Amino acid sequence: MIILTFYLKNKYNNICNLRLFIQNDFPIKYLTKALPPMPLIENHNYQPPFLYRNTYFNTIYTALWRPLFELKYDRERVELPNGDFIDLDWSRVDSDNLLLCVHGLEGNARKPYMRAMMHYFNQSHDELSGWDTVGFNLRSCSGEDNRLLGGYHSGNTDDLNYVIDKIIATQIYKKIAIIGFSIGGNIVLKYAGEKGDSIHPIISHVIGFSVPSELKSCSMEFEKPKNWIYLQQFLLSLKPKARNKAQKFPGSFDLKKALAARNFREFDSAYTGPINGFKDCFDYWEKASCLPLLKNITIPTLLINAKDDTFLAPECFPYELAKTQPNFHLEITAKGGHLGFMAPDNEGYLWTERRAWDFVNEDIKTTTLMLQKSKIF
Repeated sequence: MIILTFYLKNKYNNICNLRLFIQNDFPIKYLTKALPPMPLIENHNYQPPFLYRNTYFNTIYTALWRPLFELKYDRERVELPNGDFIDLDWSRVDSDNLLLCVHGLEGNARKPYMRAMMHYFNQSHDELSGWDTVGFNLRSCSGEDNRLLGGYHSGNTDDLNYVIDKIIATQIYKKIAIIGFSIGGNIVLKYAGEKGDSIHPIISHVIGFSVPSELKSCSMEFEKPKNWIYLQQFLLSLKPKARNKAQKFPGSFDLKKALAARNFREFDSAYTGPINGFKDCFDYWEKASCLPLLKNITIPTLLINAKDDTFLAPECFPYELAKTQPNFHLEITAKGGHLGFMAPDNEGYLWTERRAWDFVNEDIKTTTLMLQKSKIF
């Protein structure tokens, strides 16, 4: 530690330079390794304005009327080994840190919550430089249908794994953080759990917002009156995709049943399950849920769910796991709805953007504070 002190004192003559050093070069894990984990976060600072304390208003307003941030997207098409493709939407600021975002059901990389998170990370905050960002469009969600019969689903990590490996192979980035929203959160958390100890060291953090981590119980929530309006909107978007698939791949599934589906149980049994190699909806939900894999996560991971999120079942709040899994942080807010969390600041950013930034930079801030207290500066 004495050698480290003299080295930093001589090389970095102010705290701004020190922060840049910690952000880009310093092996933080060696200084933060001894810090006690706090995986169950019960005290949070999300306090919505009065109107947004209503879960439906919070959810719907954020989805439909939140102002859009302007980003200069650079689209890249990644050809997959199986003959399909994934479209990526990049927003670069010449950084060697990267944030990869995965959207929710029937979303895309240009949804308001994706734009806002990517825009926030492109900027500098707390004297830390902005990051490059990339929006991951799940199959058939980029404005063009995918080529193969199999589409995207809530547990498909193969495409994400291939794209991340491809990005790592460019050797451009020193650090990559991944954020997923709703089913995108299920995908990224499942990815981290599947990788376990073998996850690439460049992957530094994973965050999931409003995550249906146990798909069966969440699908049952959509059969309740409280979610009727949301269910209709999802089916209204999903059924035309099923019709299009039937035209391209006649006889591959029962289109009549898919179009007649009244809920996710019927739709996933008729369409999502069969086209993706599952026996039925129950087989699909069991194999695609991230919940059983959360115990295997080995990097700092944050799951944020709101208690008033009508999409989520009690199973999506794994309190006991968070108490025993040092890398898995569970933060529960009293309010927030589903991907709502409205409480805009003067620039239009929400609590979710600020919270994500703080989490992925927490080790940098902690290490800076430790070094300051050690009177290096």
